[in-house]
Amino acid sequence: MKRDIYCTHDKKEHNQRFETLFYMVYRAMDDKWHEQKNDIAVRRAAYYVTERMLNEFDLSGKAEPIISNWVKNGVFDRLSKKDYRQMISVFTPKEINLSDAVVLSSIEIIKGLEAEKCLFVLTTDLAPYLFREKTEDNKMSHLLYVALTRSLDNLTILITKKVEDQYTKEFILHYFATNILQSNDC
Repeated sequence: MKRDIYCTHDKKEHNQRFETLFYMVYRAMDDKWHEQKNDIAVRRAAYYVTERMLNEFDLSGKAEPIISNWVKNGVFDRLSKKDYRQMISVFTPKEINLSDAVVLSSIEIIKGLEAEKCLFVLTTDLAPYLFREKTEDNKMSHLLYVALTRSLDNLTILITKKVEDQYTKEFILHYFATNILQSNDC
């Protein structure tokens, strides 16, 4: 996800831009091909497609026609608006200026990683699961669990303005106060 003050792409040795897009492409291809192809075949194909998509983007700088072309060629089915926006957000130029940006990683990237201090940005996509309004989507609940358990010592949760507008500051403060007290009693 890319916002004005956040940049979700880092210049680390392992390419997070590739890993994030690979996850999205793999998920889209698996949705279409899981009954006809085994997981290894889908992963290999997703790796190839991801590599090609990023190379095409680095040459053209235009993500929309690249995604449309792979859909048109039947590699994966038409994406939902949400999946399309998420995939578009991964496409950023290789060289980006990080001097004024906060570098964030997607939840998929941080699986299995831990740090002393972590920052979690609560967005409108995840807030209903945190506040237990929605419980039917196990994948989202799992992603939320992964995000909230990466910190070894200190977890800071940044509540976006949209989440605060949607739930109110009083509700959010009450929710955290109640749940912190309950977890400390255990």
